[in-house]
Amino acid sequence: MASSHLSLRRWYNHYNKYYFNSELPANTRLIWTALHKDHAQMEEGEIHLDPSLALYPRFMRIMLMHEMIHLHKPKLGHGKKFKAEVKRLFDLGAYSYVL
Repeated sequence: MASSHLSLRRWYNHYNKYYFNSELPANTRLIWTALHKDHAQMEEGEIHLDPSLALYPRFMRIMLMHEMIHLHKPKLGHGKKFKAEVKRLFDLGAYSYVL
């Protein structure tokens, strides 16, 4: 697996600190699990990522941040406010940062 659970935790901690002001729970469970419909999902405070994402670290980070937005603001859905949050992260350089 190209991305281990440890590297996933490091990315989560980094993004939480620099882009979410450490407002997300440090103990959020990050789970590699086969997903049939989506590549990632947030469920009851847990972030689930399909193991296939481990082969594509950049895409995996995008999906991780996507789910972190849902964790940070769970009622946004995918409308204008969600897109504004994605733009905020983009403007801060979150999507260009390579660990």
